[in-house]
Amino acid sequence: MSKIAIAARHPTRQLALAQRVHELTGLGLTRVLQRLASGPRGMFFSTELFMNDHVEQDRLVTQLLDAMDAYGVEPWIVEIAPGQAWSELDGEGLARHEIGAPVLRQMLADARGRFR
Repeated sequence: MSKIAIAARHPTRQLALAQRVHELTGLGLTRVLQRLASGPRGMFFSTELFMNDHVEQDRLVTQLLDAMDAYGVEPWIVEIAPGQAWSELDGEGLARHEIGAPVLRQMLADARGRFR
């Protein structure tokens, strides 16, 4: 089990990306635009992986990362332990939990086939 959150590494105002994130997450378009414009402080998606809904979360995370890649926006991803709360961490604490998109993609690939 693992909790992750995704934001844009650098502030962006790309409407096309915001629209795609809106479609995938269900967040309001204005909220998505605000969060993307906030860079790392604007986490627009968080989830717990390797749970009963892992297949769906894998699909969603992959689609979000693919969309960010397609629009040239580098993701900022943090991972914390299942027992940790996001509220326990400040900006520096979150930075210590950063993982790269390739690491997250590999984690998801390694788990494929173990969940239904």
